[in-house]
Amino acid sequence: MKETKSGAPRGPVFVVGHSRSGTTLLAAILNAHPHMACGPETGLFDRAGGYGWRRILQDPAWPAGAVDFLTRMRRADGYAVLDDYGLTADDVRRELIGRTPSPAALMEALTVPYARARGKARWVEKTPRHLVRVARIRQAWPDAAIVRIVRDPRAVAASFAGVPFGPRTAVGAAYLWRQADAVSWRWFESDPSSLTLRYEDLVTDPQTELARLAAFLGEPLDPAMLLPGRGASELADEGPWKARVIAPIDASRIDSWRAELSPLDQARVALICADGMRRHGYEGALDATRECWLRPFDPASLSDAADFLAGAADHGTVLRSADRDWPRGRGQLVMWGSAGRLRWVSGGRLRSMRALLRWARRLGWARLNGQRPLWVDRPTARRPGHGPIERAGDLLTRLVAHRVDPDEALRTILRG
Repeated sequence: MKETKSGAPRGPVFVVGHSRSGTTLLAAILNAHPHMACGPETGLFDRAGGYGWRRILQDPAWPAGAVDFLTRMRRADGYAVLDDYGLTADDVRRELIGRTPSPAALMEALTVPYARARGKARWVEKTPRHLVRVARIRQAWPDAAIVRIVRDPRAVAASFAGVPFGPRTAVGAAYLWRQADAVSWRWFESDPSSLTLRYEDLVTDPQTELARLAAFLGEPLDPAMLLPGRGASELADEGPWKARVIAPIDASRIDSWRAELSPLDQARVALICADGMRRHGYEGALDATRECWLRPFDPASLSDAADFLAGAADHGTVLRSADRDWPRGRGQLVMWGSAGRLRWVSGGRLRSMRALLRWARRLGWARLNGQRPLWVDRPTARRPGHGPIERAGDLLTRLVAHRVDPDEALRTILRG
């Protein structure tokens, strides 16, 4: 790993964090520094995973497939990511020729020429959801500096109310915050080349926090970092929810969630996110009296199950991801979604078959332990799958689970 004399990582910088936590502000601060350039979000790891890493990296005609992939990358509004970076297909082809096929080569085909065009030596990439890809980032860039920003989940939930994307309820926002923190916090505790900042500390004492950030990166603290608006225009789109990024650092709204969230929603978030709140030093966490398990545990299911999850929280019950840590047949499991929407496919066919067999064993243990899973059979926003793995998983569900409506599911878990 290349390091400065102080031991700071000297590779590229990745900014990660849950959405609505201040990642754009942090990226703008770094982009304002004379040594660092941060372009718009790439979402590379999610996009390449969906497209197929093997398809890209094992292409015998490399870099043709990689150029095609990068050219096809689109933002949610349909705008080309390549255009965001001011690059053409020929530009990225020139960057990739002679490179060994790798995730680093793909990313750097965007970020290196972007930084070079601005006369800056170090590139920065900011994609909030890369928070759950940090292990993959570290594998691809051993010398990278990874900076995570966290924010009070009650403020995050309130912030989602003002944007046209993301969860539509405080409970949905709370579960997404909880899940992102749960799958990443151990990694940050063990990785010496990562840094965590709290949004509240950054906006209330920017001089101290930016000095800490600059020291971690091995860069001098530059006055421009205190005026991130100068570096924000290349990051923020035209949405009004980005307007505050262009303004000076402002601490006036760090407690606005107290007025924007109802007391009931504040309590729900404090219950659902209690573990993470305590980890990050936020006061007001509430203890759950009961835990159950939910699958699938994804935005589509969490959105559709919002009323069920809110009712459970009102009675001190928190749902955990069964995909990650449901014990063998112990604890009430709720399966949410109609046939074809239960997400039995998880990667390629062989990987999906193995995952399905593991679930068959776990569900068998549940029945042996006298615990019958609940199945809320209703459509969700997820597009239904009709392949053999999905059909086999749906058959397994019909055989072992008790079909219920949401109200009966809630009554059952509260009785348990």
